[in-house]
Amino acid sequence: MDAGNAKGQATTRKQQRRPLKLTQNVGSSSKRTSITDDIPRRYENTHKMKPLEPFPASQVTQIIQETLEEHLLDRTYEQPFCSQMACTLSLVIRERVKELGQTVDRFNRSLWREESDTYARAIVSNGSLFAVGLVFGVYSD
Repeated sequence: MDAGNAKGQATTRKQQRRPLKLTQNVGSSSKRTSITDDIPRRYENTHKMKPLEPFPASQVTQIIQETLEEHLLDRTYEQPFCSQMACTLSLVIRERVKELGQTVDRFNRSLWREESDTYARAIVSNGSLFAVGLVFGVYSD
């Protein structure tokens, strides 16, 4: 087999490939979409080094304290109850922090900047249990 013939076969195979499907069936009509519609969009960094408004640590501390006291202060430790309540309390605190206008995300890794990052915490205990609520305010652009 010579090189010219192999090149001709490759071109033929390439021509036989099916074209990309650029339509999406929606009901009885079809809607044209671009190839990039299926790719998640990523936005460029703003390169701002500080948030416009600081993390409201005192308000978040109050939210954590009130939530923990409301749900745990008069309870005794019971393993099934406490493991379920830990999940429930984290969701309640997250939703209440969102009401302050804060974006709530979960991060695996992040760099800590002392000038813009902080945290809020509250501790509740009684004779039977001890609970710590902790929310980190980490700026990311």
